[in-house]
Amino acid sequence: MITTVTLNASIDKAYHMTEKIENGTVMRVAKTDNSAGGKGLNVARVIKLCGVDSKATGLVGGFNGQYLESLLDADGINHEFGHIRGETRSCINILDPGYGSTEYLEGGCNVTKRRRSRLPKQISRNHKRQ
Repeated sequence: MITTVTLNASIDKAYHMTEKIENGTVMRVAKTDNSAGGKGLNVARVIKLCGVDSKATGLVGGFNGQYLESLLDADGINHEFGHIRGETRSCINILDPGYGSTEYLEGGCNVTKRRRSRLPKQISRNHKRQ
């Protein structure tokens, strides 16, 4: 089993537009796709596609963190995250037929020194349980 680590996970929102963006106006989104994002989670998806067992770990927080874990459950991605007091970030990708892709990436929340110091043990513990 392979352990993947995502330290700055996100809720990735893809907004599919049918019309070219016009700044300063109200635009309607034609379709929205939400997914659990972050480099380690992308790797976990590829590992799953290859038929290999994996476990995703890292840090999540707040309502977005809970939502991220539910998205992973729906995708069948095995996970065990540590929880922090902050809110997991969101990242928005606007897919516009006129301009292509434009991304808005929130910064991650602050993680306390104490919580950071516990992360190596969390990762090791998760890997050993596999």
